[in-house]
Amino acid sequence: MEIPAVTEVEASMPSSRRFLLVLMMFSIAAELSAATITIDVKTCIDGQTLLLIQGNTLQWHNLQFEVPGVHPSCPAGSQPTFISTTLDGVPVLTNFAWTPTWSNGTSGDVFSSIFTELTPSLPGSDTNVSLSVIQARNSLTTNQLPTAGNGYELILDFNDAPLGGPAIYEGEVTVTNIPEPTSVSLEMVGLVTLFCFVCQRRENKKRRLCS
Repeated sequence: MEIPAVTEVEASMPSSRRFLLVLMMFSIAAELSAATITIDVKTCIDGQTLLLIQGNTLQWHNLQFEVPGVHPSCPAGSQPTFISTTLDGVPVLTNFAWTPTWSNGTSGDVFSSIFTELTPSLPGSDTNVSLSVIQARNSLTTNQLPTAGNGYELILDFNDAPLGGPAIYEGEVTVTNIPEPTSVSLEMVGLVTLFCFVCQRRENKKRRLCS
């Protein structure tokens, strides 16, 4: 059987197909890529207080003893709550000094004013959340993870109550989106599958002609 001549264009087709396939896969990966944000909070803690994080807001819910930053023994300059954030490793807020106000006193079970400039904001969707304790004399833990059932509110528990006097606490939250395939990405998956199927059939046909 005579072997059909292979043109230069046909000879280059396999690498072209691979290149196109890689481009298509990168397109899908880009659409499904998960953004990662970090939220770092540092302040002076006397008793036990919860930090409520929801959307672009932060609020302290003090439970015991003095509220964050007001104890006379707090180091100089530690009265504010310092906030630092990043988006995919790029700094957004850097040691932003928020000084909350307290309309119902500064000890016991009281809520602070609400900080409304958190950027990037905590996503209102399913996420993976982890807490890194940078500095804590007693305990700094996650009290509540954000879910649809709680309005995607994250709560951190700063607890220095068992020890006398105040101390500096700092924690960093890492939040990663859990992406959901969109109709576009599903269409791309379908195109890639079809493309691979067609390419495979053409390769099989060429092998039969060459045999």
